[in-house]
Amino acid sequence: MPQNYEFYDYLYNLALPCIYYPTFSKLSKSNSTLTNALRAAFVQVENQHPGFSEQFIIRLLQRLGVNDDINLPETYLRIAGLHTQLCESMENKGINRIEIFANVLKLCLSKIPDEISIFREITEITDKFLESLHCHDKQILQQRALCNLKFEFIRSCKRFSETLKAYNRDEKS
Repeated sequence: MPQNYEFYDYLYNLALPCIYYPTFSKLSKSNSTLTNALRAAFVQVENQHPGFSEQFIIRLLQRLGVNDDINLPETYLRIAGLHTQLCESMENKGINRIEIFANVLKLCLSKIPDEISIFREITEITDKFLESLHCHDKQILQQRALCNLKFEFIRSCKRFSETLKAYNRDEKS
């Protein structure tokens, strides 16, 4: 874990799908009600404070005395590789599309091609894979922006309501 890792700004936090969701899945077998409440709380906190779940893991590792030589993004990807059902359980179509292109890309790369036409195919699949990643990242940013606008609208409505109540009280007095 680099010393200033906590200051990096990543577009998409892999902590929830790679660490928390599989953990919640295992916990739900013993007590699904509490697990669903815990999952909802983590998702809510992550939506209000993006990066919280990742910071939680970083602080936990620091408390446990884990050395600074852990590369969290690489660790997340390795864990995701162990959980083959990870993307299948996710409802997000963008992630499923990314997984499909990643699997096709893995299949093509595993053949180690000798022909130029296969290199061209790999390039096209890689472009589609990167394009789907880009589209997915845009969706996440748009969702966060929409969420922020929604919260700002609610705050404005509350302020307007309070102002209107104060105005009505002043008119009656």
